[in-house]
Amino acid sequence: MKLRNSAKYTLIFLFFFGLKIQAQQGGYPFLYRYQLSDKALPDPYRKIIVIDFWATWCAPCISRFNQINALIKNSDTQKVIFIALTDEKKDIVDSFFKRRNKKLDAFVLIDSTGNTKRKYHVEYLPTTIIIDSDGTLLWKGDVDSLSPIKIDSAYYLKKQIKTTNIDYSLSPKKADFTSVFQFEVWQVPSEQSNSYPSGGIIEDTNDIYFLDKRNICLDNLIAELTGFKPGKQLLFTDSIKQKMKIDLIFNNNYFGKPEVEKRYHNFLNIFLRGSINKNLILLMLSRAFGFKIVKESFTSPVFLLRVSDFSLLNKAYSMYKARSSYDFYRDSIFEFINYSLPDIAKLITQNSPYILQSSYKPGEKFDMSLIGRDLESLKKSLKSYGLIMQQKKEEMIRLKIIFY
Repeated sequence: MKLRNSAKYTLIFLFFFGLKIQAQQGGYPFLYRYQLSDKALPDPYRKIIVIDFWATWCAPCISRFNQINALIKNSDTQKVIFIALTDEKKDIVDSFFKRRNKKLDAFVLIDSTGNTKRKYHVEYLPTTIIIDSDGTLLWKGDVDSLSPIKIDSAYYLKKQIKTTNIDYSLSPKKADFTSVFQFEVWQVPSEQSNSYPSGGIIEDTNDIYFLDKRNICLDNLIAELTGFKPGKQLLFTDSIKQKMKIDLIFNNNYFGKPEVEKRYHNFLNIFLRGSINKNLILLMLSRAFGFKIVKESFTSPVFLLRVSDFSLLNKAYSMYKARSSYDFYRDSIFEFINYSLPDIAKLITQNSPYILQSSYKPGEKFDMSLIGRDLESLKKSLKSYGLIMQQKKEEMIRLKIIFY
């Protein structure tokens, strides 16, 4: 028995030792377990390495594939190696590229240990870094702010250039606590307001139970809460104040307590129908930043999102259950991961000139890439998923945000 256990431990040791040898045969300063293509990795000697950390469930990562491909096309591959690194399972990554028909010209590697992500303190996706062949960090940030010139600077200087790290360590300036829910909101100092927005949201049917948003414009936050379109369904009387950057935390502590929910029942329909918490957040925002909200009716052309080909739509069923994300990139590309058609319609409405609606099974979730630069492009990309846009006129609600 002792001999058998000893052999098992030896095999385990050799397995992990083998991983390290595989990863570092060419002198690469990080571990990886799999490579998706058979194309040999170049020798990193006297080169710099651009690593894009991504995941198949991360919509902002996917929407930046074209940007990465353009960087590769316009950079000197004799000086630089481009790597896309994920810590997901190989079968998930394989399935993603087969189902989504996506093209990524970087070397796609899989580090299931997550060691490289931890080594370079990668806390959110997408994140891109530049390192030299010794593993020294030269640059870290979003691939959007990377250019061939910046890559050349890193290559020739071989020293750290300006990074775009994000700092959200701000103290609240305004706060309001109650025994049944948490609500904190504060204005972001102007010196911090150029950072990227971030945050999370937990929704259930028509309402919110948790909200944590950082460095977001007030008008964008209200648009996200309401699903209304700025300019048509959301009107602001102060163009400067509507763009103030804020941080907000809301946490519902009374969920599942009927006696407490009854107390807040009169908030059910004051602005939005059937959304106690969203209405509470809007009301407290109005008190914190000095505005009133007026609800009006108006008639507008609306596009109904309908299914024309179920066989095409069924191919877009989401690969994921626990994760969802979306991205609207450079005014034209929508990426949706694990979103229902009603939510997809709502987000297109927020980020395009068109008002879309859908009542299709909110429990069914899809992965989609859509092009929204104009109406024809949007219709064409929706058609590839078996969807059509049917136009009609409808009476709608809009909110006026009137600052004091």
